Amino acid sequence: MPRVSNLKRAQEYKTLKHTFKKDHRDSGREEEVAASIANQHLQQAGEPKDNSS
Repeated sequence: MPRVSNLKRAQEYKTLKHTFKKDHRDSGREEEVAASIANQHLQQAGEPKDNSS
């Protein structure tokens, strides 16, 4: 699972990934697409990315 900055985005990622798998959308790329969408929402909300290791 990609690193996310907060619990809200982590839950969004899990929900999107599950939905894509259930609907057979973007087969084989569910994680990549879900991470991309979650990151887009992160940018739109103006939330900083977590840079901690």
